Amino acid sequence: MRTTLILLSAIILSAQLALAQGARSGKYTTGAQTSKTLSEEDRSWANEYGPWDFTAFVGFYNPGMGIQGLAAYRLLDSVLPNVDDSLSLESGLGFVSASETLGGQSVSYTAIEFPIQARWDFRIPDTAFMVGPRAGINYLTAGGSTTVNGVTYKSRGSEIYFQAGGHATYRLTEQWWLRTQVMFGSYTSIAVGGSFAL
Repeated sequence: MRTTLILLSAIILSAQLALAQGARSGKYTTGAQTSKTLSEEDRSWANEYGPWDFTAFVGFYNPGMGIQGLAAYRLLDSVLPNVDDSLSLESGLGFVSASETLGGQSVSYTAIEFPIQARWDFRIPDTAFMVGPRAGINYLTAGGSTTVNGVTYKSRGSEIYFQAGGHATYRLTEQWWLRTQVMFGSYTSIAVGGSFAL
């Protein structure tokens, strides 16, 4: 957990330094403001949509099934020059229903997930697809436990976990998207859902 907190602090500090340097140089803009110095590729996404998008997922959250709702805010309209990309911060709430064997006994439980993830989006030119990596931390509440012969066995939970993975999104209409994602770390999640972009 200490290593995760140190890594998170380093990521936040690096992002703050990059934002400060970008703001002084005029290279980066936030979701609330688009710079006229950006190329057409850099600002094409910001010209079409506001900074917010929302996603609902259902899927496999090892070792169970779950649902998740996320809200994302676009921090940067452009990260790489002359590339239609953007950087967003995404957070929300998830519910996981799981059943696993602990100490030789089957234990069922429900856990709540609190994710905070950075999402880097790349729009593929002349297609309806958007792809990119995601990384950040998830806090998972306590799961199940059982005691066998005086020994207590506990499932994962009550900790902060680092996760990294990626997502792919397909635009169905101007505002509705089909999205799937795969995340790896202390536990794996594979989910599909829909997104709404403002």
